[in-house]
Amino acid sequence: MPTFALRAALTALAAAPLLCIFEVALAPPNREPTIAEDQRLLLYVKPGQLVDIGRRKINLHCSGAGGPTVILMAGSASWSPIWYKVQPAIAQNTRVCGFDRAGYGFSDPGPRPQILSDVVDD
Repeated sequence: MPTFALRAALTALAAAPLLCIFEVALAPPNREPTIAEDQRLLLYVKPGQLVDIGRRKINLHCSGAGGPTVILMAGSASWSPIWYKVQPAIAQNTRVCGFDRAGYGFSDPGPRPQILSDVVDD
């Protein structure tokens, strides 16, 4: 017979998908992007600077001037357009570069699935 803690954990696991469905169903409708937002995304519809890192190229978008240079790295399954709102704001104060990790966006794929140390090496 399951203990109280085990029953509570199983109940929480069973309820989690339902909570996600309700969150999506009750979320406010998406608003249409403004023209200004669309224009900011135009920077990312073509490669920026393709930097040769040995046997392959990484796509790099840099803007702004001065130092220190801020490097923007997108999360797990994303690429440089994720920064289209943030990068121009940072570029007002210093140089900022967003890049596409290996296999994302306009960057060439890596020789194997990447782990964090591979991203740092790039």
